[in-house]
Amino acid sequence: FRSTSTTFTATSTVDVSSYGDPHCKNLHGNRFDIQRPGNHSFLVLPRGADQGRANLYVEARVTRRGGLCTGKLFVTSLKLAGRWMRTLGGDVELYAATEMFNSPQVVGLKLGNSSNISLEEFVARVPKHTLEVLHFRPELPAKLNTHVNTLTLQFKVGPSTVKVGWAHEKLNDGFANWLWLGVSGRSEEHTSELQSRIGS
Repeated sequence: FRSTSTTFTATSTVDVSSYGDPHCKNLHGNRFDIQRPGNHSFLVLPRGADQGRANLYVEARVTRRGGLCTGKLFVTSLKLAGRWMRTLGGDVELYAATEMFNSPQVVGLKLGNSSNISLEEFVARVPKHTLEVLHFRPELPAKLNTHVNTLTLQFKVGPSTVKVGWAHEKLNDGFANWLWLGVSGRSEEHTSELQSRIGS
């Protein structure tokens, strides 16, 4: 008796996002808002994989900005992990480090086991063909609850593109910096189903 096994690859489209206070869209196209602060698993490819075995694993920290009880919730930190991210030199952590406007001190970056590094150091460590950096020089937002984008990093990992941006928003009692996320492209997995934990 001879046993054979066949592994097949299913190709699916990835299109998930998180924006603002946080408005999210999962793999099924469902839109919703996150209502609780804390750490949230946003995306796991392939479905059911733990962080160490995933091709892409995205975790977000959601915190309250602009007042302890009345403030809005924003994504203030993202961890990008998994096999695809390790090709860049290790897991990537991105965060809004201060509430300053469009300053280098706002951009928190870690690569692998590093402590916080500057954007210039980060760019020097990541393979050039995998990263695009877009700087913006906007005016400070003057209207309440409006924001401007100040920086975007676009990573090409595996068959997907991961975009992370820093935004600065005017609130009732000051300003807040927050992150937005977009993941798009194709995902070739050894499973016929993908899992987004956003909204699952």
